[in-house]
Amino acid sequence: MQMKYNKILIEIHHGLGDVVQIIPLINNLRKNFTEAKISVIVASSIHAEILDCTGLVDTYYFLNLRNMKFNEIIKFIRQIRRENYDIGILSPISNRRLGAILLYILGCKNRVGEVSKADKRLLIKNNITMDGDNSLHKVDRNLNLLKPLDITIYDSKPFMNINKGNEENAKNKLDIFDKKDKLIGICIGTNPVEQKKGFNRIPYEAKKWEIENYMELIERLTNDFNIILLGGKKEEQEIKEYEEKLKDNKNVINYINKTTIMESAALINECDLVIGGDTGMLHIADALGKYTLTIFGPTDPKIVGPYSEKSNNITLNIDCQYCYGTDKLFECNNRKCLNDITVEQIYNKAIEILN
Repeated sequence: MQMKYNKILIEIHHGLGDVVQIIPLINNLRKNFTEAKISVIVASSIHAEILDCTGLVDTYYFLNLRNMKFNEIIKFIRQIRRENYDIGILSPISNRRLGAILLYILGCKNRVGEVSKADKRLLIKNNITMDGDNSLHKVDRNLNLLKPLDITIYDSKPFMNINKGNEENAKNKLDIFDKKDKLIGICIGTNPVEQKKGFNRIPYEAKKWEIENYMELIERLTNDFNIILLGGKKEEQEIKEYEEKLKDNKNVINYINKTTIMESAALINECDLVIGGDTGMLHIADALGKYTLTIFGPTDPKIVGPYSEKSNNITLNIDCQYCYGTDKLFECNNRKCLNDITVEQIYNKAIEILN
């Protein structure tokens, strides 16, 4: 018998791509519990803006333990406990033990997550534990959390909608291009992986295809297509030596570190194809129904790649393939999985998709 939940709390204070991939779970909760209050714990306002594009979430709580003072954490806990949530759902990529304890402290009457038997004993009752399947795509793994609730799964695809203001703003930014030509968005950056050494966290660019490759790819693609470049502060520094050359190319607009995430999403929504590494912006493109071409190295596209049938991936079949999450990632001294992916491969695949 299906339980009725009037107040639902979901924990997903992780990366941009992880937030996009939790959307199908929230969507199916909304379709099954139409009158419920659905609240989400996120790490930043950017993540809330992404989820706002779905119209599924009622309330957001912001949790960033690294930047919060003790009194702010206490205020956060009290604020949520007052709501008396019927159920709390822990995302599979969270720390299982800490996440389970968090939902317990926050006063959720029922708690769902991939939690060990030891933690179930620790938290005593109403904790629905599940075995996690690391071979599943993250979207499917998220949806598995709904099985104990005995509800109907209506749709498994992430989706987003761009509001009218951002849509018009994006169209204005692209006015200089000939509308007859197809538009390609290129997202140059990827988030570094943090390597823990003692008490230090050292950023390591594990998923990055080199900037020189992107520049060569852009030069080839601009013979037939218009290009917009997207990225943040880090990518702005990396691209500095190429800025003058890019300015001289009338088929390229460089929007790196010149737009917000939502403005970038609106620009992506105007594209015919989006190219980049394993980064959150490619998941946004996928959720917007765009064709994507993602360059994968140590991460497995079958688990973390854009989810829809419009997603395309380039990855190499090598012995040390998909070492992300293992010690081998930091021991690697050649990044063969990315460095051996050629501009020719990406260019040919892009042409195939656009034709």
